[in-house]
Amino acid sequence: MLTRTTELTAAVATLRQFTNLLASTVKTCKNFQSGYVSLFDVGSVKLMDWWQGYITSFGDSILELETLHMIMSQKLELFNSMLDGVCKLLT
Repeated sequence: MLTRTTELTAAVATLRQFTNLLASTVKTCKNFQSGYVSLFDVGSVKLMDWWQGYITSFGDSILELETLHMIMSQKLELFNSMLDGVCKLLT
């Protein structure tokens, strides 16, 4: 039973770290999107059309990262509850 606790503790720590990194990445990307994407407005219609594809792709990637963060947060909660259950069995 103790090996299960050790494995779950390591999994929870890894999930927590990855979830926090995802949250930080999403926050940084959103800050960039809201504050600096306007720098790519160069005034040329042809060049702006070209940039718009990249800007749209960047926005889509942020949404995907947000979805991954939500899923990882749910998995972290699940693993935390599993760890709590194993710890209660040991006490």
